Amino acid sequence: MRLGLGGRGVWWAWSAGFVAFSAIEVLVLHLIGGALLPRPAALKLDVVIGVITLALLVAFVSPLWSVHTVADDGTARLRFGLLGSIAVHPRDVARARSFTPTATRPAEAGVGLDQETGRVTLIRSPGSPLVLATFARPIPARVQLFRRVLAAECVVGTDDAHRLVAALVDRPRA
Repeated sequence: MRLGLGGRGVWWAWSAGFVAFSAIEVLVLHLIGGALLPRPAALKLDVVIGVITLALLVAFVSPLWSVHTVADDGTARLRFGLLGSIAVHPRDVARARSFTPTATRPAEAGVGLDQETGRVTLIRSPGSPLVLATFARPIPARVQLFRRVLAAECVVGTDDAHRLVAALVDRPRA
């Protein structure tokens, strides 16, 4: 089963701003490097900065095409593009439910980790339906591209909260 991450509007806007800022940054570095460095060194600078910027852009916009998947064995892979993911096995879910943020704990777009509670968030659009999964034991998650953490619970954005809750809760237990 495949489920979307919810609305794309907020992430499209952030991505467009990030792409525009990155283009300006690359242009400025190209102009400065061309003015101050010999031609071969300026070309190397352009290539290095261009490759790094392109890699960061791909990672940043990757949530736009990302989906949550549930395998036949019941394992749910909750993804936020290349920026974060968590694999949830059936035996790890203690509880899953639709989640409504509060004024004191609002939902924020992006990947996050609350160190105090162990809550990982994978939210593309705060206006989309959200699901809170609480785990029976801390499970490994990946946030901020490469950072590995242990999550006690996870809030994820989705297209259909009821289907995701059912996929997390109504699976056969191993």
